[in-house]
Amino acid sequence: GSLCDFKACSFNRREPVKTLLPDQVKRCTNLSDCVTVVTKTSKRPHLILRLAKSIRTNLGHDLPIPFVVYDDGPDDLSEETRQGIAEYPLLEYIVSNNKDLGIAEGRDLAILQVRTKYLFLIDDDM
Repeated sequence: GSLCDFKACSFNRREPVKTLLPDQVKRCTNLSDCVTVVTKTSKRPHLILRLAKSIRTNLGHDLPIPFVVYDDGPDDLSEETRQGIAEYPLLEYIVSNNKDLGIAEGRDLAILQVRTKYLFLIDDDM
């Protein structure tokens, strides 16, 4: 017989995981095609620019991966900040018209913009 006598035991039965041969594995070779950095902020664009600079410094000359930012706004960014954001062509800076939605809802809205297979969720003050 079965090791489990509960009715729910039959709900979780799955096929065993199949091992793929090396030539069957689709590997990601270009980081920008595989990963998007996602963060939520609230009126702290200076921290986003610091984070983007850190990623650029550690991963290469240009910000090599898509970067989505959700900011609760308002959209009163200085010209200097706008120019700083423009230095990162893969940085999508979304400013909301709403008041602070909170970390979870803001992150959810940013994640909706992700088009890569994976995302890297990071706080703006890291």
